[in-house]
Amino acid sequence: FDDHETFPALCWALLKVNISADLAQKLESCRFIYLVCQRIKKSKSSQTIIAGAKLIQRFAMVSFSSSYQVIVQQLSRCAVEKNELAPDCIKTLAALVKFPELRTVFELCQVASIVAKFRDCAQLKEPINEILAELAYS
Repeated sequence: FDDHETFPALCWALLKVNISADLAQKLESCRFIYLVCQRIKKSKSSQTIIAGAKLIQRFAMVSFSSSYQVIVQQLSRCAVEKNELAPDCIKTLAALVKFPELRTVFELCQVASIVAKFRDCAQLKEPINEILAELAYS
């Protein structure tokens, strides 16, 4: 997990695997998802953040992890500070926003106002609408 080249490669390899709820729970029980979230949180490497965000998005489609809380702020910040990261960060946030357990974190990080800045981006219209609808619903 500390190798800047191996971690993204591991994430890309896992993206080729069918991630089921059972697999996600097994990886959660051995703290793998926690370690991925910590790596994303601490990383400044665009490649690491993109690969990790895509992997977490896939996990979030099938299972909840309390570890997701630590990356909401990082993904929000990266979307604003590095435009090339915005698509992957916002798509991952859209997958995470469906969990009621994360609602407070989304509100504290002001994710709605952050993603609203990207409303003119056609490729992000759907995930942004998902985020805004989910946060308005709560």
